Amino acid sequence: MEATITRVTETIEIIVIRTLLYLEVLDAIPAQGSVSLTDIASATSAQPSLLERLLRTVFGTEGLSKTENGDYSHTPESLTYTLGGGAFLEMFHDKVVIPFSIFPEYLEAKRHNLGLVEPGSSALQRLKIRLFTGVYDFDRLTTPDDPDRIVLVDVGGGQDHEITKILEVHPNIRPEQCVLQDRKKVIASPREESGLPSGVKCMVHDFYTLQPIEKARAYHFGAIAHDLSDINLVKILTQICPDSKVLISEQVVPERGASGFVKLMDMGMLAIGGKERTKENLQEVLDEAGLKIDRIWKAKEGYFSVIEARFK
Repeated sequence: MEATITRVTETIEIIVIRTLLYLEVLDAIPAQGSVSLTDIASATSAQPSLLERLLRTVFGTEGLSKTENGDYSHTPESLTYTLGGGAFLEMFHDKVVIPFSIFPEYLEAKRHNLGLVEPGSSALQRLKIRLFTGVYDFDRLTTPDDPDRIVLVDVGGGQDHEITKILEVHPNIRPEQCVLQDRKKVIASPREESGLPSGVKCMVHDFYTLQPIEKARAYHFGAIAHDLSDINLVKILTQICPDSKVLISEQVVPERGASGFVKLMDMGMLAIGGKERTKENLQEVLDEAGLKIDRIWKAKEGYFSVIEARFK
């Protein structure tokens, strides 16, 4: 798997470097000395948060260096892109990478069987379920004094079976205390195919509108936040009842030393208007939505975390 991630990450890095060349970011970094992100943004008229993500993707892999105070500087490797190396990469990206990217679509047109994947059967879904149920202690949400209160609302839960696994691992939570919300097409799928326990309530809900379930112990957003821009994430979070917890299951990007996989994911999210976030990024978004972080529950390995937050 590591070899695969390395190959894909290298492809993303080519695209990012091409973007940096287009924005003239590398020319904005002096050959000697360093420059701040603010100065680079001023010189290129590019959004600082976008520049930070692009530079993070190639930092440490293509020669760019970052000082202790967060400024950027060239190394002999990165300087080659300001000379002939940059022109060659532009040609390779524009004339080879882009045209060749539609080759899989050409092959797809020749196939007769697509081979549909059964709900919950993909390796990524199984990995997410295992990480999610092994990180956060859902028994914290039980309400012995109010057994009829909804314990967990899985917002946009889809068919990833997270509620099913949670109920298996935490028998103190009853299916009747859980709600699965998603689009009509997803909710309309036969319950027997998804394996969802019969007591779990399925509800069609647009999470940009007011949350219809009031005073649930917790509202969970699993691998949803990174699909969204900061503005849209704030819109969704402000629809939640204040007297509840908010659980966000996501990767939390480290400020330094992010893996190739995390960089790859962030560029993928950038392509659809989303964003992989650092702890600071999450704090900023939650603060704007009127929430504060109580605790970040981290997996033993990797960056997967469950952010537990509540309204101020």
